[in-house]
Amino acid sequence: DILNEGDEIKAVDLYWQACCEAKTMSASELEETLSKCITLNPYFGEPRILLSQIHLQQKHFDEALFQAEYGLKLLLAMGTLADKRVSWEAMIAWSRILISKSKEKSWPDSPWGLVGLGLVK
Repeated sequence: DILNEGDEIKAVDLYWQACCEAKTMSASELEETLSKCITLNPYFGEPRILLSQIHLQQKHFDEALFQAEYGLKLLLAMGTLADKRVSWEAMIAWSRILISKSKEKSWPDSPWGLVGLGLVK
């Protein structure tokens, strides 16, 4: 399928809205915004990674795993990020952490729990 330019622009705008307004949006609003983004541009990996993290926070492990694996697949296929705030390598590593935690069916309940997520067990 060929991606419509208008849909691509809307998808990027929705992704940035979710990133910039995350602190003021509810989890369901974030999920809805990112789902719209994914519908508009199914080739955009970063929204799936962010959506996976939201699902993990809600303990929706199966959906988190699906989104993280699919998002990682897209990121690896593209070899670059649209979101340049972090390096490609960091996003790949974060995606793999989300996959690992989804499979373990665990996610930290506090900010301090996030500190050690990248540590080797």
